[in-house]
Amino acid sequence: MTNRRRVIFIVVFIVVLGLLAALGYVYWYQPTYTYYSTDQASVAGSLVNVAAPASGQISDLYFDVGTTVQKDAVLATIKVVNPAASLVSAGPSVSRVLAHITSPVSGTVAARSVSVGNTVVAGQPIATLVNLSQLWVVVNVDEARLAEIKPGQVADVQVSDAGKTFRGKVTDIGSATNDLLTTVLSLTSSDSTKRVPVKVVFDYSGYRLTPGMSATVTIYTHGAP
Repeated sequence: MTNRRRVIFIVVFIVVLGLLAALGYVYWYQPTYTYYSTDQASVAGSLVNVAAPASGQISDLYFDVGTTVQKDAVLATIKVVNPAASLVSAGPSVSRVLAHITSPVSGTVAARSVSVGNTVVAGQPIATLVNLSQLWVVVNVDEARLAEIKPGQVADVQVSDAGKTFRGKVTDIGSATNDLLTTVLSLTSSDSTKRVPVKVVFDYSGYRLTPGMSATVTIYTHGAP
């Protein structure tokens, strides 16, 4: 083999070897999935508003923000101004007629609207509850990428306050996520990009999460690691 042929052979060999190495890298090391990732996400949950059953003055409060309560637990007592016949009287005097405000569900107090001594009217909210065992994450997805997002897609939810990444899935897109703890959520973008809320449910068993915690979410639009 002449020197010229030897050089050509070596060059071709190196090129072929390089191509094989590149193909091997693509096959073995390149990810076989695509994804959408954003930190425009926050933990959320369903709201339950607790209202005063009658007009009067708050005489006792048995809760504060963060208090965990059971269904039918007494949250507050009202000294009723105009007691209805159905209210239980503590005595013959109108000023001593009391009405108890009870929790309609088991949950955690997310917001408190009154203090002892405040005057309230019938139907006025005094507290907002959220069930911490039924939380999810709302992801603000760039509208330009929304066509890639579908219910059932796998997602990773990284909650910084928990120091943990949870595996979840997309369940709803857009209006289906409206039942949220909007008093806590404050998802804002630093740009003018229009974003659409996407609901991601995930298993956070063993961790205590609360609405409003920030999260980074990766939605796998094709395949998943």
